[in-house]
Amino acid sequence: MSRLPEIMIVEDNYSLRETLADYLLAQGFNLRCADDGEELNAALAERICDVLVLDLNLPNEDGLSISKRVRKAYPKMGIV
Repeated sequence: MSRLPEIMIVEDNYSLRETLADYLLAQGFNLRCADDGEELNAALAERICDVLVLDLNLPNEDGLSISKRVRKAYPKMGIV
């Protein structure tokens, strides 16, 4: 049996992040969450995920610049 991808949600809106996390966990995905780019950096330093679900409107660093940076560092990571 193949493993499901590990998904990282980066969303500063708590309610939206938790709703999406609850749904994905119910589907059996491995999941981690971050509030912003700084938390994402720390999480990726520990372990790379397979898919990144990224809000575009984040504090400090917007999602577009984060996606460009992540794509350069981890070209095989899926970004939504």
